[in-house]
Amino acid sequence: MPGTTLFPPRSAELTAADLTLADVESLTAYLQVRLDGVRDRHSLSSDEWRTALALGLAVSGQARRVRDTFADDSAELLRARRRQWNQLVILAAPWDSAAGYDTARWCDVQHVDVAEAAKSAAIRRSLL
Repeated sequence: MPGTTLFPPRSAELTAADLTLADVESLTAYLQVRLDGVRDRHSLSSDEWRTALALGLAVSGQARRVRDTFADDSAELLRARRRQWNQLVILAAPWDSAAGYDTARWCDVQHVDVAEAAKSAAIRRSLL
């Protein structure tokens, strides 16, 4: 498919600590609108309807797992947030070049916080 990537875009700047529940809700809503549109255009017995339903259930379940990581900002939950967020973003990757997709926020996150990002950058520089 032209304009579609297999992997979501990465952000060198955005960290797990920067993510908000609003990011989770907005990405989930963006996907649900598209999946609802597919279901609206197809009959209940069609493969398209069932595929959209299955993906919608996967998105909802993954969004719940991301939300669960917002109980606090402990190192453990920030690592879990990064992992769970990146899984949600993978489900959205086919839309990453579509109208309305927020590439600045809905991207694969590499680091849990700014300190980890700085440490990683220092290591990369030392290897040059």
